[in-house]
Amino acid sequence: MRFLFIIAVLFFISPANSQSAQGTPPTVTYAIGPPSIPLYELEPGNEIGWKGLFIEIVEEIFAKELGNKLVIEQYPWKRAQQNVKEGNADITVSVPTSERLEYAFMSDKPILKMYLNVYTYAGHPKLKEIREIQTVQDIIALKLKPVTNLGNGWHKENIENAGVTTSYVQGDENLVQFLALKRADIMIDAPLFMNHLINEYKLGSKIVKTDVLFGPINFHLLVSKNSRYAELMPKINKAIDKLAKNGKLEQMASKYSHL
Repeated sequence: MRFLFIIAVLFFISPANSQSAQGTPPTVTYAIGPPSIPLYELEPGNEIGWKGLFIEIVEEIFAKELGNKLVIEQYPWKRAQQNVKEGNADITVSVPTSERLEYAFMSDKPILKMYLNVYTYAGHPKLKEIREIQTVQDIIALKLKPVTNLGNGWHKENIENAGVTTSYVQGDENLVQFLALKRADIMIDAPLFMNHLINEYKLGSKIVKTDVLFGPINFHLLVSKNSRYAELMPKINKAIDKLAKNGKLEQMASKYSHL
């Protein structure tokens, strides 16, 4: 009898249950970086205080499909990753680098697939050559110095580790301003949110988006190995698979692509 009692107690406190003992959904803490429209931005009027593409996708997975309550915690990007590593946050959405996969499980399928464009400043003396870049080796041959934001694991793994000296800035807002001031030669980033920032800061005459593409890069849901939700990866993957098959992931991405 005592054994059965222990099993019953473990069942009711398990994160796999959609309701806690008090009848409220268990919370999932989502660590994000600085606001990055349209991925996420402050929205004080709604329940979680944030809105955006990644917010909607994560809500769809955890709140609607798995019955959890979503809590958003915003930090500098490197700190957000550290919190996932330590288990102080349950999840984040990012590019799964080898370093991140040491402390987090990644979803089987990406929740967003995205190409990156090469941007440079207007009037760059090597603009013609920049428009003809095809590989990282071309960047090295042209002796170009890119700029990116701290915590950009994709850039570190695919560009800097290939031998490209890179400048780092704190956030995306600093990124576009740094390039516009000609303190770097190029940036390699996604039009999905870079175009918005360029327009917001009225830098359209100072920054040039080329047709040179890198990627695609895949954003996955990352679940901390130290989170109680790590054991739910099969259910999380099933929920993402459902959203991919019924077209909801594509619909949500299309909703924000014009911004």
